[in-house]
Amino acid sequence: MSNEQQTVEQPGPNDQGGQGVTFTPPASQDEFNRIIADRLSRERAKFADYDDLKTKAGEFDKLTEAQKTDIQKANDRALAAEAEVAKFKDREQVTKWKAEVAAATGVPATALSGSTLEDIQAHAEVLKPLITTPPAERGPQVPTEGTGNPGDRVTQLAQTDLASMTPAQINEARRAGRLNRLLGIS
Repeated sequence: MSNEQQTVEQPGPNDQGGQGVTFTPPASQDEFNRIIADRLSRERAKFADYDDLKTKAGEFDKLTEAQKTDIQKANDRALAAEAEVAKFKDREQVTKWKAEVAAATGVPATALSGSTLEDIQAHAEVLKPLITTPPAERGPQVPTEGTGNPGDRVTQLAQTDLASMTPAQINEARRAGRLNRLLGIS
């Protein structure tokens, strides 16, 4: 490269019709550093109030959060209360359904399980034949108090488990041939 300066014409933003602005590259590193420093100072001047704006924005966010917190606390309490009421209403509805199904089928409401009317009705249909079958047809009865025979206690525990089974589990036990065993029927 030679030491002579190169001049390049570049079109400027206000140029019209091909007239260009003359560009002369910096002759030394010091001149280049000065040009860069000038450019940086102009850019920094654009954002001189950035720290003040950032501080003000932070204060605004804190104030908004403080106000929102009181409102949010009230909303959270209201949502929790509504959820509790809904839970009690659901429990009351399930109890009503169990009473209705018990009256219609003769199966005790305490023996029924399920969280929907359809589940409760299906469980009642599974239990109804077991309850309405005469004792002579059911087979040997399991005593309510243990007679000292360990097999009686196992059968009694199995019947307790039966009361907590869902209709689907009872049907599965019936299909697998385990239902009679659970009931103590030979």
